[in-house]
Amino acid sequence: MRPTLLSKTAMMFALLVCLLNQPSAKAQNTDVRNPILTSKFVVGLGVFSPSQVIRLGANGSTVNDEIDFGKAFDLKSRSYRPNVYLMWRFFNRWRLYGEYFSFDKSNERKLDEDLHWQDYTLKAGTYVKGGLGLDVYRALVGYALMDKTNQNLIIGIGAHTLGIRPHLEGEATINDQTVHYKNKNTNFVAPLPNIILRYTYAINDKWSLSGKIDWLAINLGDYGGGIWDVGPSVQFQAFRHFSVNLDYRYFKIYGDVNRERWNGSFFLEFKGPTLSINANF
Repeated sequence: MRPTLLSKTAMMFALLVCLLNQPSAKAQNTDVRNPILTSKFVVGLGVFSPSQVIRLGANGSTVNDEIDFGKAFDLKSRSYRPNVYLMWRFFNRWRLYGEYFSFDKSNERKLDEDLHWQDYTLKAGTYVKGGLGLDVYRALVGYALMDKTNQNLIIGIGAHTLGIRPHLEGEATINDQTVHYKNKNTNFVAPLPNIILRYTYAINDKWSLSGKIDWLAINLGDYGGGIWDVGPSVQFQAFRHFSVNLDYRYFKIYGDVNRERWNGSFFLEFKGPTLSINANF
């Protein structure tokens, strides 16, 4: 069985931790620490430029296929989205993280094939507007298992709160009748917990490397699915209280939901670089 991209990433991450954890004479004889390891507060504002895969489905009495919104409505191209990040070290080894990311994009396209949503069929050859609005809020609590002069390793738990808003509007058929369809009140909020792993290695007091893995697969009440949030990062501490951060992020969330407003499924995948500026104190 060939290893997947995610398993390869996890193995590389573990190998990086082992290699960088080897003691060095320079680290042992140096008492200057990079602010990324010592700051009590960090506030970051960045721009996330991902490509995306968006597949959504709504269960009904007709065919229950997922709609590839990215393909049908040309939502696969890169976009630029804001990303806000917070960190508070409230005890010596304890951290509280917060993050916000949003996505909102829609297009009107002539359909190449029939689309099925709930009991409605949107016919090939008609013009339909489709898209997705997404708000991701994250709160994470981490504990530093390792906290050395030039590196730390943090594990913890967190929660994602997702606001997912599918957009779909156009001429549709139901019970052999043609109607103008526009979905309403399909927004739902899904609170999903996850496990976190963070590793940071300070090359010196200016440059540092980081990596993270967030994961969970769960069935919880009306929700079921999984989360992957993986990414390496490099940071340059330009000044004592100001840094620039560049990371590459792979974020995937998928699952099924059984709610009154939306009974269906979703598969969302975002991958691309984030450039951010951080203030630390």
